[in-house]
Amino acid sequence: MFAMVATLSLPCVLFTITPEDGVNFRIKVMASGDAGSDVPPSPMSDEEVLRKYISESQTTRVENPGFCSVDFENVIAIVVEHILGWDCKEHVNKPSYGFFGDLDGWTYAVEEQGRKTLHAHFLLWVKGWNKISQNLGTVKDRERYEMQLCKYADNIRFKCKVYPKRGTGKSHVIKTACQYSQKLCKALGVKFDKRTIVVTAFTGAAAVSINGETTAGAFAFKRKVKDELEEYKNTYLVIVDEVSFASVEDMELLNEKIKQIFDNPWEPFGGVPIVFSGDFAQLSPVGGRPLYKSEHSIVWKEYLNAFMELRANHRFDKDVNWGAMLGRFRDVGLSTKEVAIINTRVVGARSGPRERNIPFDAVYATKTNVDRMAINDAIFAKHLENTHSTDPGIQPPMHTLCIKAGNLRFHVRGTRCEYCNMKRKAQDIIYAAVGEAHVEDQCNKRRDPLLKLFYGRPLYINHNEDVAGCVANGAICEFRGVKLKPAVSQKDFETIIIDGYLVNCVSITQVDSLLVNMLDGCKGGNKETIIELSPKVIYASAKFPVPFTGPITKNSMRTQRRISFEQFPVNCANARTVHKLQGRSIHHLVVSAWDYTDNWVYVCLSRCTTMNGLFLREPLSPSKTKGMAEEVRAFIKSLRKIKKRAHVFLHGEDL
Repeated sequence: MFAMVATLSLPCVLFTITPEDGVNFRIKVMASGDAGSDVPPSPMSDEEVLRKYISESQTTRVENPGFCSVDFENVIAIVVEHILGWDCKEHVNKPSYGFFGDLDGWTYAVEEQGRKTLHAHFLLWVKGWNKISQNLGTVKDRERYEMQLCKYADNIRFKCKVYPKRGTGKSHVIKTACQYSQKLCKALGVKFDKRTIVVTAFTGAAAVSINGETTAGAFAFKRKVKDELEEYKNTYLVIVDEVSFASVEDMELLNEKIKQIFDNPWEPFGGVPIVFSGDFAQLSPVGGRPLYKSEHSIVWKEYLNAFMELRANHRFDKDVNWGAMLGRFRDVGLSTKEVAIINTRVVGARSGPRERNIPFDAVYATKTNVDRMAINDAIFAKHLENTHSTDPGIQPPMHTLCIKAGNLRFHVRGTRCEYCNMKRKAQDIIYAAVGEAHVEDQCNKRRDPLLKLFYGRPLYINHNEDVAGCVANGAICEFRGVKLKPAVSQKDFETIIIDGYLVNCVSITQVDSLLVNMLDGCKGGNKETIIELSPKVIYASAKFPVPFTGPITKNSMRTQRRISFEQFPVNCANARTVHKLQGRSIHHLVVSAWDYTDNWVYVCLSRCTTMNGLFLREPLSPSKTKGMAEEVRAFIKSLRKIKKRAHVFLHGEDL
């Protein structure tokens, strides 16, 4: 140690490692050997548990000093390899470095404490640190060197950007990290709840796919921060997924909200370690400036101090050539030859698939909500054609059911929140000509006054029922049936006519709950996860067709009215906008029409796991398949320069 001081000058960092060997689980396992017991432990009171804990703390390290020493050496090895980032074989820092940056050297001394436990004092020499500390005494350069010193110290707190390309296993990394942390906390006897690691995403669909919640909901974007400090008091880490959907304004608001929640206005993000993940070669935020245009945003430019890239590719394991082509599309764009290959998937083309080849479970990607509604209605019409009759004498099958919204009311003009009952004619117009694309609630969510359902039809939930259980906005499920109110039976069903076919219909006022099988957040296996959804009162703005007489088309003029009604919080999900698809893997994808703005084409194609699972309604234009924009490329390049010592590439074997 004194030789190192003489050679490298005074050390710059001192820290102590004191492993807990009193009731250490690993030491207990080693000490127990092959001993076991089939007798369950008897229940004990809190006082007995505490007394037993204190007693074992005093005896374990005394009775098993050898095992304590072995465990101590293992802990030291972990610290050296992962905290210091030191390669003990080559006696140099690893290329990725550790928490303290590039080290000139390190040493440690072990001593025994009075209570017979071992602990180690580490001394570190960080490259450039001593020069900075010496110059702090120079008035001329003090401010500049103070800033450098703060940057060194800032590395200890983790603000990270994980940058995965499509299909690299980002969601798997997040889930695995949470599962590991939960097991670790259990082994250490530390409480682990939904706020220990706060998992969020900037969209509901993405949040559900990682068993999280929306960033706006978790951090009170649209409400005042009140008593969240108590709820978040044991938070160790925050994860924010799909950060490409965040605007500069969103990021600044997130910083302020976290500061308020953790009652720490002095440090970035309230001093809480935070990990951002996402791909800026995908869709940009709806409104607001994207982060790659954040030239003057201190929150994004200055607060990040680590950068990781996921390079393994898992989504395209079954079609690696398709994955490689999409990788080239993302980076430099598609060649004319590659576009021609993709266009062989146009339905009805000479060598392309036929309509009958489109699987029943295919997902339709659309540009707009109007297109989405039209395709969902067309799929329902095709279902009626295959399963229903136009003969009034034939009873409609029970596997298909329409659910009308109930208690429809108009907002009284000139009042703030007064509503009046809607006349029957206006209700009929809503059911016939006002679909979910024309009804938007106060949270900008689409609502359907007439749900057209059949057994197994995919739906997505548009309300946060149970965020922890993944029954949340954006979650995908399947229709299984309805639970009627006690006084209602199938004899009370109404028969309506859709495209000439007779269909069973029921009012929401007759239904107690909607039965769905959850596809998101399920734990796997063949067992279904059936839940019940309750009706919700919805306040929305609806666009009525004008005039009310004559044929109604896609281009009909519409007038806007505020309404309220009661309906289940779901929408049909055979067709979805690409914003709802980002972050998901789709086995069979139908592209109804192309949108050449933003990164829409790339995001759309990269959802599909194989090229044979892709079906196109129209050819892709070769002149409009360029790679990522130059400003995005420059932005990603700047991210790679963030604290190069913390820039890590994760490959498949690391996951």
